[in-house]
Amino acid sequence: MQQISYDLRNLQVLIVDDSAYMRKLLKAILRGLGIINVREASDGADALQHLRTFSADFVVVDWRMEPVDGLTFVPLLRTAKDSPNRGVPIIMMTGHTEQDNVEAARTAGVNDFLAKPISALTIYQRIIRLVERGQPATA
Repeated sequence: MQQISYDLRNLQVLIVDDSAYMRKLLKAILRGLGIINVREASDGADALQHLRTFSADFVVVDWRMEPVDGLTFVPLLRTAKDSPNRGVPIIMMTGHTEQDNVEAARTAGVNDFLAKPISALTIYQRIIRLVERGQPATA
């Protein structure tokens, strides 16, 4: 079976997490995968501001953040009249992968999940899954 190779260099990614350590870790992993254009936001409100000027191909967002958590941010992004990008694919990171949480996040508009602890392989797999679904279109 032939393995397809993807050039991820042109992807633009927004990381949303209130932990500076997690943002730094994710950014390093994404850069290791060849993704150079990575921006960071510390919560959902900060992310909405970034998305007004940054055309992200996808967003990686943590569930539990203060003051605006991921589960509040996602429906705001998906439905607000002044939303900068309602259709941007969203990967939610969480250590709480119980079925009820997954269903709540999917209902809110999350495209995929990343269970903590994270690894470069699982991040790559989620990105490729988005690419193969045609989201984002630039890969």
